[in-house]
Amino acid sequence: MRLSFTDIINSQDTEQKTAKMRLYGQIGYDFDGNSFAKEMLYLKDQGVNKIIIVINSVGGNVPQGFSIINAMHELEEEGIKIKTLNIGVAFSMAGIILAAAKRGQRDALDYANQMIHDPSFSGDPENIPESKKEMLQKTKESLRTILSNSSGLNIEIIASMMEKETTLNAKEAKKNGLIDNIINTSIKPKLSAEMSNYSQMVACASFYDNKKDSNKHIINANKKAMELNNLLGLNVEASESAQIEAVKALKEKSQKALEMENKAIALKSEYSALEKKYTEIEEKLARSEAEKMVNTAIENGQIKADTKELWITNAVNDPTTTQKMLNSFEVVNLNGARKNEQKSGDAEMTIKEAKEVIATFQALSSEEMDNMTELEYLKLDKAFDLTR
Repeated sequence: MRLSFTDIINSQDTEQKTAKMRLYGQIGYDFDGNSFAKEMLYLKDQGVNKIIIVINSVGGNVPQGFSIINAMHELEEEGIKIKTLNIGVAFSMAGIILAAAKRGQRDALDYANQMIHDPSFSGDPENIPESKKEMLQKTKESLRTILSNSSGLNIEIIASMMEKETTLNAKEAKKNGLIDNIINTSIKPKLSAEMSNYSQMVACASFYDNKKDSNKHIINANKKAMELNNLLGLNVEASESAQIEAVKALKEKSQKALEMENKAIALKSEYSALEKKYTEIEEKLARSEAEKMVNTAIENGQIKADTKELWITNAVNDPTTTQKMLNSFEVVNLNGARKNEQKSGDAEMTIKEAKEVIATFQALSSEEMDNMTELEYLKLDKAFDLTR
C-alpha cells in the first residue's frame, strides 16, 4: 500500500517503530478520511506500534471522521499507542478527532486552537426532511458522547458548548479536558483574527515543519484550490464538493450551449432548404403565369408563336411591362381579321422605320415605358404590325 499521509520516523527500530500521520486540510475534500483510516490500520501490519496524528484541519465530513476515530480505538485496543497533536487548528470534526485519543496522549502547541460545534446539513434548514432531521439529531448525540467520554464533562455541558460553537485556545482546551498537554514554542506563526479558518490552517502547516518538505504538497494543493475557486467564481475557501458542483454546472451549460448551437445549425440548414424550395415554387408560378400570358397573346394573334420563349422570358422578369406591351398590340381573329379597329395613325411607316421604333422601345426602362403616351403606343403597335 502506498503511504499518502505517513512518515515512518524510526523505521530501523524493530521494537519501537513510530509513524507520524498528517491530518491536514478538510476531511472529505482535501483528502479522503476513509483512506486515512485504512492507512492507519495498514501501519499495524508494518510493525508500527506508535502513531502520532498531527492535526491541522478545519474539519469536514462527519462519517469519514467517524472512520478515523474508529480506527484509532481499534488500534488502541490492540496495544498500539495513538497520540494526537494539534499544531494549528483543530476545528469541527478535527477537534473531535483530537480529543478522541486516550487521556494523556492529546497534545497541542501553545498557539493552537480547537473548535467544537453541532453538525449540520447544507441547504435551507426549513427544507430538510424529517428523516434527515432525525439522522442529524442522532449524529449530534454520537459526537456529544465521544466528547463527554474524552473530556469527563457531562453531556449537557458538551451539548451547550457545541450548540453555540465554542472555540478554545490551548489552555482553555486543556482546562475543559479536550487535550492533556501543551507544548510551549519560542516562535509562533503570525496569525490574526481577520484570517479565515482556512488561512490559519495553511499558515500553521507552513510554520510547523521547518523543512516544509512533508507538508509542501498540502500547501501547494491549498494554493491550487484557491486559484481554482477564483477561476470558478467561488469563495477562496470553497470546498472540493463546491468545486465539483461548479464544474458540473459549467459542463451542463457547455452541453446546453453545444445543443443550442447544433439546433441553430440544423434550423439554418432547414431554413435554407425551405428557402430554396420556396424560390423554386415562385419561379414555377412566375413561369406558369408568363406562359399563360404569352399563350393568350399568341391565340389572339398579337405576337408570333416563334417569339414565344423571348416573350416568356420578358414576362417572367417584368410581367407588368410585358402585359402592357401585349395589350398595346392589335387583337386579330384566327382568320386574320382585326377584332378592334386600328387606332389612328395616318402616316405610312416603312419597315426600316418600324424596326427603329421597336429598337427604341426595347431600350426604354420600365419607368420610361410606364410614361409612354397613347400615341407612342399606337406608333409601336403599327411598328410591330409591319414587322410581323
